[in-house]
Amino acid sequence: MPQLSPMNWVLVCFLVVYLLVLLYVCLWWGGSGFYGISCVSER
Repeated sequence: MPQLSPMNWVLVCFLVVYLLVLLYVCLWWGGSGFYGISCVSER
């Protein structure tokens, strides 16, 4: 694995937090009707 500079670590942490928030929002909205995108597959 390549060594990450401090700046890259900040970007990686920010990206991980952003994805977690996005997932939380998708679950909070039930995955339906959120900008017309269904995050959770409807059975």
